[in-house]
Amino acid sequence: MKKPSLQKKIQWHLEQFTYAVVEKTLALFPLEAAFTFGEAVGRVAFYFFKSRANLVQNNLQIATKGALTDSEIHQLSKDVFERTGANLVSSLKTSSMSLEDILPHVDIIGIEKIPKDKGTLLLLKHMGNWELLAQVSPFICQGRENGALYRPLNNPYLDASTKKKRELKGTQLFSRKKGLISAIKLLRNGGNLGVLIDQRTGKAGVEASVFGKQTKLTPLPQLLTKKTDCNSFSLRVKTTGHAHWEVRVVPLVTEDIENTIDAIANDIEESYTFSLTDVFWMHRLWKENYSSSRSLT
Repeated sequence: MKKPSLQKKIQWHLEQFTYAVVEKTLALFPLEAAFTFGEAVGRVAFYFFKSRANLVQNNLQIATKGALTDSEIHQLSKDVFERTGANLVSSLKTSSMSLEDILPHVDIIGIEKIPKDKGTLLLLKHMGNWELLAQVSPFICQGRENGALYRPLNNPYLDASTKKKRELKGTQLFSRKKGLISAIKLLRNGGNLGVLIDQRTGKAGVEASVFGKQTKLTPLPQLLTKKTDCNSFSLRVKTTGHAHWEVRVVPLVTEDIENTIDAIANDIEESYTFSLTDVFWMHRLWKENYSSSRSLT
C-alpha cells in the first residue's frame, strides 16, 4: 500500500477534528434542536445544489412511475432535501447518545417476528436516520451478538474512531472485503448482522430491476443465507414526527434462496414507498445516463 503524503495526513486530521467539533457541539443541544437545524440546512441546500436537486427529482420520477405531476415532483424533492438534512444532522447527534436516551424517539414495530433459533440478517437501506439503526440493532435482537458489514471510510482516523464507537455500543463492524469470514461465523453462532442492500455495486453486483429500471444489487444477502441458513428481515425507517422515527421489522419474502435478489429488489421498492421523503435520493441508483433527463428545478 502506498504511504500517504503529509498533505493527505493533514487533510485526514482536519476532517477528523471538524467532525469531532460538530459532534461535540450537537451534543450540547437536544435532538429536537438538531432535527430543526437539519431541516433548515436541507431547505437552503435545495437551492444551492441544482444538479443534485435535478438528480433527486429524476430519481423520484422513476420511483413514482409518472404518477405525480412536475409540480408535485418538484415539491416532493424539496421535502426530500429538508428531511434528508434533518436526518443527517440528527444522525450526528444520535451517534453520541445512549440507547436509553434514543429509545423515547423511536417506535420499533414487528420485533416479535424475529425468531431466536438461528442467526438473523438485517437488511438496511439508506433511508431515515440510518445511524439510528446502528444504535437500536442490539435492542432489536437482544441477548445476541450484533454486527454489521461496512465499507471502511477513506479517512483512516475517522474510520478507527467510528469503529471504536460502534463496538463500545455492542456492534462489531466487519469490512466487506476482509471481514466476511468473521461475519459468517457470527451468523452461524446465532448473532444478527446488518447489511446495506441499496448500494450500487459495480461489476460485483447482480442485475436486478428496481421500479422497472435495471441496476446491480449486492449478492451478499444471498451468499450469507446459503452459507449460514439465517433468517432475513428488512428494517424500514420512517420519520413520524419531529425527531421521532418508526422502525418497522418485516420478514423478507422469498420462495427459495435462488430468488433472494428478486426478493431484495422488491423489498427496496416497498421500503422506499413506505416513506419516499425519507429515502436518500441524492445518488445515482440506476445505470442509465441521467444527462438527458429533464430538469425540473
